[in-house]
Amino acid sequence: MPVDMSLLDQLRDIIPPPDPGFWPPAAGWWALAILMVGSLLVLRYLLNLLRKRYARQYITRGISQVATLQPDQAVIRLSILMRKVAMTRFPGSSVAGLTGEEWLEFLDFSGETNQFTQGPGRSLISAPYDRHHVCDVDSLVQVCMKWVKHVT
Repeated sequence: MPVDMSLLDQLRDIIPPPDPGFWPPAAGWWALAILMVGSLLVLRYLLNLLRKRYARQYITRGISQVATLQPDQAVIRLSILMRKVAMTRFPGSSVAGLTGEEWLEFLDFSGETNQFTQGPGRSLISAPYDRHHVCDVDSLVQVCMKWVKHVT
Protein backbone atom coordinates (compact mmCIF):
# COMPACT_ATOMS: atom_id res chain seq x y z
CA MET A 1 0.00 0.00 0.00
CA PRO A 2 1.36 3.18 -1.05
CA VAL A 3 1.35 6.03 1.45
CA ASP A 4 -0.34 9.16 0.38
CA MET A 5 2.18 11.93 0.94
CA SER A 6 -0.43 14.62 0.82
CA LEU A 7 -1.99 13.31 4.00
CA LEU A 8 1.37 13.23 5.74
CA ASP A 9 2.04 16.79 4.71
CA GLN A 10 -1.12 17.89 6.48
CA LEU A 11 0.11 16.62 9.86
CA ARG A 12 1.67 19.10 12.25
CA ASP A 13 4.69 18.54 14.49
CA ILE A 14 4.17 17.68 18.14
CA ILE A 15 4.53 20.84 20.24
CA PRO A 16 6.00 20.06 23.64
CA PRO A 17 4.55 21.93 26.63
CA PRO A 18 6.62 24.80 27.98
CA ASP A 19 9.10 24.10 30.74
CA PRO A 20 7.66 24.63 34.20
CA GLY A 21 8.38 28.09 35.50
CA PHE A 22 10.13 29.06 38.71
CA TRP A 23 7.00 30.51 40.27
CA PRO A 24 4.75 29.27 41.81
CA PRO A 25 6.75 26.52 43.44
CA ALA A 26 5.45 23.02 43.78
CA ALA A 27 3.61 21.92 46.92
CA GLY A 28 6.71 20.19 48.29
CA TRP A 29 8.66 23.44 48.31
CA TRP A 30 5.84 25.19 50.17
CA ALA A 31 5.81 22.40 52.74
CA LEU A 32 9.59 22.64 53.14
CA ALA A 33 9.42 26.42 53.60
CA ILE A 34 6.67 26.11 56.21
CA LEU A 35 8.60 23.39 58.01
CA MET A 36 11.78 25.49 58.09
CA VAL A 37 10.02 28.62 59.36
CA GLY A 38 8.20 26.57 62.00
CA SER A 39 11.46 24.93 63.08
CA LEU A 40 13.15 28.32 63.42
CA LEU A 41 10.28 29.68 65.51
CA VAL A 42 10.33 26.65 67.81
CA LEU A 43 14.13 26.87 68.13
CA ARG A 44 13.91 30.57 68.98
CA TYR A 45 11.25 29.88 71.60
CA LEU A 46 13.29 27.10 73.19
CA LEU A 47 16.48 29.18 73.23
CA ASN A 48 14.57 32.04 74.84
CA LEU A 49 13.26 29.70 77.53
CA LEU A 50 16.74 28.35 78.13
CA ARG A 51 18.23 31.84 78.32
CA LYS A 52 15.60 32.94 80.82
CA ARG A 53 16.14 29.82 82.90
CA TYR A 54 19.90 30.32 83.14
CA ALA A 55 19.50 34.04 83.80
CA ARG A 56 17.05 33.33 86.62
CA GLN A 57 19.38 30.71 88.11
CA TYR A 58 22.34 33.10 87.93
CA ILE A 59 20.40 35.91 89.58
CA THR A 60 18.85 33.77 92.31
CA ARG A 61 22.27 32.27 93.06
CA GLY A 62 23.66 35.81 93.36
CA ILE A 63 20.83 36.84 95.66
CA SER A 64 21.19 33.75 97.83
CA GLN A 65 24.94 34.39 98.17
CA VAL A 66 24.13 37.87 99.44
CA ALA A 67 22.57 36.34 102.55
CA THR A 68 26.03 35.19 103.69
CA LEU A 69 27.42 38.75 103.78
CA GLN A 70 27.32 41.29 106.58
CA PRO A 71 23.93 43.09 106.64
CA ASP A 72 25.22 46.43 105.36
CA GLN A 73 27.19 44.76 102.54
CA ALA A 74 24.26 42.47 101.73
CA VAL A 75 21.88 45.38 101.21
CA ILE A 76 24.40 47.19 99.00
CA ARG A 77 24.87 44.06 96.87
CA LEU A 78 21.12 43.49 96.65
CA SER A 79 20.56 47.09 95.60
CA ILE A 80 23.15 46.78 92.82
CA LEU A 81 21.84 43.41 91.70
CA MET A 82 18.23 44.60 91.61
CA ARG A 83 19.27 47.62 89.55
CA LYS A 84 21.16 45.41 87.07
CA VAL A 85 18.24 43.02 86.70
CA ALA A 86 15.80 45.89 86.19
CA MET A 87 17.99 47.53 83.53
CA THR A 88 18.40 44.29 81.58
CA ARG A 89 14.74 43.28 81.91
CA PHE A 90 13.32 46.73 81.09
CA PRO A 91 15.89 48.17 78.65
CA GLY A 92 13.61 50.71 76.99
CA SER A 93 12.46 52.34 80.20
CA SER A 94 14.34 54.91 82.24
CA VAL A 95 15.12 52.54 85.10
CA ALA A 96 18.69 53.77 85.44
CA GLY A 97 17.53 57.24 86.44
CA LEU A 98 15.09 56.15 89.13
CA THR A 99 16.05 56.82 92.74
CA GLY A 100 14.40 56.85 96.13
CA GLU A 101 10.65 56.42 96.25
CA GLU A 102 10.38 56.32 92.45
CA TRP A 103 12.72 53.31 92.40
CA LEU A 104 10.67 51.49 95.03
CA GLU A 105 7.41 52.34 93.25
CA PHE A 106 8.85 50.93 90.02
CA LEU A 107 9.85 47.71 91.80
CA ASP A 108 6.37 47.44 93.33
CA PHE A 109 4.64 48.11 90.01
CA SER A 110 6.77 45.71 87.97
CA GLY A 111 6.64 43.00 90.64
CA GLU A 112 2.94 43.51 91.39
CA THR A 113 3.60 43.87 95.10
CA ASN A 114 3.84 46.52 97.80
CA GLN A 115 6.77 45.00 99.67
CA PHE A 116 9.23 47.62 98.45
CA THR A 117 7.34 50.79 99.37
CA GLN A 118 5.68 49.39 102.49
CA GLY A 119 7.76 46.38 103.49
CA PRO A 120 11.34 45.20 103.90
CA GLY A 121 12.24 46.47 100.42
CA ARG A 122 12.45 50.03 101.79
CA SER A 123 15.92 49.10 102.99
CA LEU A 124 17.15 49.28 99.39
CA ILE A 125 17.04 53.09 99.42
CA SER A 126 18.17 53.80 102.98
CA ALA A 127 20.54 51.03 104.09
CA PRO A 128 23.31 51.52 101.49
CA TYR A 129 23.86 55.05 102.80
CA ASP A 130 23.28 54.49 106.51
CA ARG A 131 25.71 52.09 108.17
CA HIS A 132 23.63 52.04 111.36
CA HIS A 133 20.46 51.05 109.53
CA VAL A 134 18.97 47.83 110.89
CA CYS A 135 17.15 45.64 108.43
CA ASP A 136 16.03 42.06 108.17
CA VAL A 137 18.27 40.78 105.39
CA ASP A 138 16.46 37.44 105.14
CA SER A 139 13.08 39.03 104.47
CA LEU A 140 14.70 41.48 102.04
CA VAL A 141 16.29 38.56 100.18
CA GLN A 142 12.88 36.83 100.03
CA VAL A 143 11.22 39.94 98.59
CA CYS A 144 13.98 40.40 96.01
CA MET A 145 13.84 36.71 94.97
CA LYS A 146 10.07 36.96 94.56
CA TRP A 147 10.47 40.07 92.39
CA VAL A 148 13.14 38.45 90.22
CA LYS A 149 11.00 35.34 89.67
CA HIS A 150 8.07 37.54 88.73
CA VAL A 151 9.87 39.71 86.17
CA THR A 152 12.11 37.06 84.56
